[in-house]
This record gives sequence, C-alpha cells and structure tokens, in this order.
Amino acid sequence: MAERLVMNLGETWTDLPVAPADQAMGVLANLGILAEDEELVVLMELITLPAEGKEQDRLSAMITVAPSERGPRVSEKTTLPHGRTVYRSVGSVASDPQTSGSQALFLCCHAMRLNEVDIVARTWLGPDPRILKPLLEPIEELLDSITVEDGVS
Repeated sequence: MAERLVMNLGETWTDLPVAPADQAMGVLANLGILAEDEELVVLMELITLPAEGKEQDRLSAMITVAPSERGPRVSEKTTLPHGRTVYRSVGSVASDPQTSGSQALFLCCHAMRLNEVDIVARTWLGPDPRILKPLLEPIEELLDSITVEDGVS
C-alpha cells in the first residue's frame, strides 16, 4: 500500500495539477502561491521517495549538487516551529540548460524524513531570489503540517 501526504494548505497555498511527465519523475503534488490577480508567484513540487540510508547524508544529498554543477551546493539543517528537522538549500539553475547564458532561475529546496518516506520540496522562485525571504515562513509552515498516512496517493 502506498503512502499519501496530508497537509494544511490554509489560505496561502493552492493545489495545482501534476502533469503525467512530472508524475513519472516522482512529483506527488504541485502547490502554488497565487497573487491577487491569480498569477503564480511560486511553484512548489513535492516529491516522495522511500527512506534510505543515514538521514542526514541522504537528505542533504537530495537537495544539493556537486561543486562543478549549477544548483544548490550547500545545505543547512534547521528545526521547524513544531520541532521537525529539515534540510534546506538555495541555488540557481539555468532556465534553459541547452542555451549558454540563459537566465538564472532560483529555487529553494527542503528535504525531510517522515516515517519511512523521504520528502523533497522544490520551491521555484523565478529570477529574483529576494522573493524567498517573505515566503520562507509559509513554505516551512506548510512543510511542518505534512503527515504521512497509509493509503492510496
């Protein structure tokens, strides 16, 4: 039987469709924060994997890249308000990896282990990383609310 995630979206987050191609890559949910004009401000992808290995090593590795690659290179361990431990990283990737000099897109990654499930949250911030500061609290509040239940996802 598969696990499913239960979370409190509150009034901040909206549930967005997951494309079949994203589902094939393990994306369980797409969540977004919308502006008043209904334009997407950020997109968060939630990915679940079976828990494996030593928690700290595995979670940090899932949200960082090698020094020679473009993306988050360093993770930090942090504790959410309800005591849950998560690992967090921030970095940029090319908007079009095939085109030299393409615009940078920033993302904030979180990884945590709940029961027998490792969860990765990739929050796409767009071209301006300064957007993260006011969004970090709602992102981490959402992550703090997630529970894993047995059932069909």
